[in-house]
Amino acid sequence: PRFITRSGDEDTDEREAAVVLTAGHSKQIGVWFATIALVGIFAFSGITKLVGSSPMIDRFGYWGYPAWFLLVVGAAEVAGAVLLLIPKTALYGAIVLAAVMAGAVFTHVRHAEWFPVLFVIIIFFLLSMVAGFRRARP
Repeated sequence: PRFITRSGDEDTDEREAAVVLTAGHSKQIGVWFATIALVGIFAFSGITKLVGSSPMIDRFGYWGYPAWFLLVVGAAEVAGAVLLLIPKTALYGAIVLAAVMAGAVFTHVRHAEWFPVLFVIIIFFLLSMVAGFRRARP
């Protein structure tokens, strides 16, 4: 069988075509894996805020935020997670979630909670990666 290589030339070397196919699929699988992980994290976190779980209410009170702000953050997390799943809206979802993460960094730094800052930075990096790979292409 004949294959078309990246350069557009025909080639009979099946191994080169398989490598090109595998590399592209591996990246796609990795991006989808990161996307699903982020959606799970933000959907779970947002839903716990929207249902008003006691630990979340306590944390937001400790940080000095009003109770209604818990609902705003929870709604933003759930909306961002949904947007992140759809390729055409993934960039917008990443922007919404990055704004939530910026607020989280501010809150944790203000209260000298350093471990959560590291976690938020890792999540922000994953969001950037997903947004870059899944942004809508013209």
